[in-house]
Amino acid sequence: PDLHSADLAERLLAAGRAAEGLDWIDRHPPRIDADVAVDLRLALLEALGRRPEAQALRRAHFERTLSAPHLRAYLKALPDFEDFEAEERALDHVMAVRDTAAALDFLVAWPALDRAAELAGKRLASLGLAQLRSILRAAEALDPRHPAISVRLRRCAAELVLRHGASDEYVDAAFVEGLRREHGRKWRFWQLYEATG
Repeated sequence: PDLHSADLAERLLAAGRAAEGLDWIDRHPPRIDADVAVDLRLALLEALGRRPEAQALRRAHFERTLSAPHLRAYLKALPDFEDFEAEERALDHVMAVRDTAAALDFLVAWPALDRAAELAGKRLASLGLAQLRSILRAAEALDPRHPAISVRLRRCAAELVLRHGASDEYVDAAFVEGLRREHGRKWRFWQLYEATG
């Protein structure tokens, strides 16, 4: 029934009956992927010319889920010159999200690498073994512009793996020798690496 609810709303939209489609999903909310459900509602709102409601929904969904596509669509629909300040406010929101790994993943992918480095520097201790992939992705992304934070992230990854005896993850965390072989001439990086102890 839930899939049928979404299908019916899509058919009503395609038939130019967006108001009925919106009313239908309001009365019979489809239990489908959250992004898909939001996109359906957005399409219905846009078809009805209800742009402010659509924008509010995009912003709220981004704030709840850190959905980059919904933030991009929100920013794109803003009037000229408002997008920069709105993006800064959105990134401020990401910096305040309690789930450090989710926030870090978002900032790395956006990309907002200066903010990712700031977040990692402040909240590294809140990351655990379950966030190992996020830690390593961030370390790789931050390496060119923020080598000191990259080193701290890599050390954190190694310590987590060793502390928890996660032998399946040894390959991911055994990075130092490989780095020395591949980037041995980058003396500034290794100076920072040694300095972080």
